[in-house]
Amino acid sequence: MTQQLSCREQSIFRRTILIGYKSVFQDGRISPALLWEELEESAEQHCRLIGMDVFTLLSRQEAWVLKSGASRMHRYPGYGEKIEIISWISSLDRYRGYREFRIKDEEGQILGEMSTLWVYMDLKERHLKAIPEEFHIGWGSCGEALHSDFHKKNSYSSLCEFKSDLFSVRRRDLDSSAHVHNIRYLEWLSESIPEEIYRDCQIADFSALYRREMRSGGTVDIRTEDLGDGCFRHDFYNKDESLLLCSAQSRWVKKESLPFSAGILQKVL
Repeated sequence: MTQQLSCREQSIFRRTILIGYKSVFQDGRISPALLWEELEESAEQHCRLIGMDVFTLLSRQEAWVLKSGASRMHRYPGYGEKIEIISWISSLDRYRGYREFRIKDEEGQILGEMSTLWVYMDLKERHLKAIPEEFHIGWGSCGEALHSDFHKKNSYSSLCEFKSDLFSVRRRDLDSSAHVHNIRYLEWLSESIPEEIYRDCQIADFSALYRREMRSGGTVDIRTEDLGDGCFRHDFYNKDESLLLCSAQSRWVKKESLPFSAGILQKVL
């Protein structure tokens, strides 16, 4: 299964990485959170290529902030595998940018895809700011969008039956803009899943809408509802202020057998 991107080459960022020991679970597969970190690292490097890296933006008191994301994984790569991360901008308007990701193995097979919506923020005034011209000129945009309908969802309904887990926000949970990093929500979500699901299954589909920022020193209340068939809803609240921070959904499926061979080990050693 292969698919070609039909857009200007400067809109596309490609990066190849080797899955190392520190990135994998006991079963040899990369963890979803660390894979997401690699995707966001690719996005940051795409910014750096046009001279607009995260620290340049912080010096201007500006930042890209993730508003929503949806992903689907067909297979998680394992220890010793090389993967290619392909990222591109499908659309840029005045305040928002849509960034897409595709993950391929060495044979060119698609392992997974992710679509994200980002807004450009003035960190001092805490409101939207027009995207600088450098991004429009440096990146351009590609017409191919993944999961575009997901980002239009704004409706919300309260959970019916749920269990609650509490997590304290630590300094290490914060990103360069001093609020909780979006990847922490995925890590907390995994901690709230029943043990047998976490042990025997993996996340196939994940989506999240980020509604409010959370800073250090507070407590996050994660409310998880089991919808059946491996599907869960997750609401993240600021416990002290009873404010909804993030709403997410996940679908878990049985782990496939990892194609782990001596050939892969030889590539590493």
